[in-house]
Amino acid sequence: MTWPVELAVFGSMAVLIALSYLQWTGQWRSWYRPRDPALRVLFATLGPSPLLVPTLLGGVLVMIGLILVSSVVHVHLLVDIGIAFGIGGLAIGGWIGFAQPRWAIPNWIRDYDHQQGQDRGAGRQRARGGSGGIDKPSSVEETINVPMNARTALALATRVLEEIGQDVRGQKDLQGLRATVGSGALGMNPAMVELSVEPISENRAKIRIRASAREGVIKQRTAEKAIQRVIQAAGWSSEVR
Repeated sequence: MTWPVELAVFGSMAVLIALSYLQWTGQWRSWYRPRDPALRVLFATLGPSPLLVPTLLGGVLVMIGLILVSSVVHVHLLVDIGIAFGIGGLAIGGWIGFAQPRWAIPNWIRDYDHQQGQDRGAGRQRARGGSGGIDKPSSVEETINVPMNARTALALATRVLEEIGQDVRGQKDLQGLRATVGSGALGMNPAMVELSVEPISENRAKIRIRASAREGVIKQRTAEKAIQRVIQAAGWSSEVR
């Protein structure tokens, strides 16, 4: 490989990594949710995480670097290590692309999607109100007993709501929390969840979870699904009342 080709290849990689940095920090946001149909297909295929490209390229760069070093120092183990890095980069990149873990999505994208969901919900509400549609509030409450003390249960609930919810805040004068939790398909339907903890004994606590959401003509059980999502994330059993 001649030096102009090497310069073009590695220069392109550096540009892609720099663009990923701008995407991650939010300095470049216009790429997100493109309007062009072809770009939408590409976006849906690769996913929204700016870490995908650096992860794939990082594994390849480390692999190439170790192979080059091995050719100089004649340590063949470096080749195996380099190949392992390359395969690891592909595996992590595939996980990011298909699973889209929360840590791989920058905060500004999560905030943007949350705001867009609220705006769409408000728009649907105005449209239904103007056309005589049905958009009624729905509330569901569930109480379960868990085999842990109240302090531990509250700490677990806080951690769960911070992972799956947004705008988590405590309730004054109560051992409780309040958060917005996504429910339904892809978690796009927001529900307001209120969770309180009441001690029963030293090793048992009562968890009361109340969820409120708006339902349209087609009932999606948004509030009920939000409660079940919290229970499942915490590892609690909803069978014990």
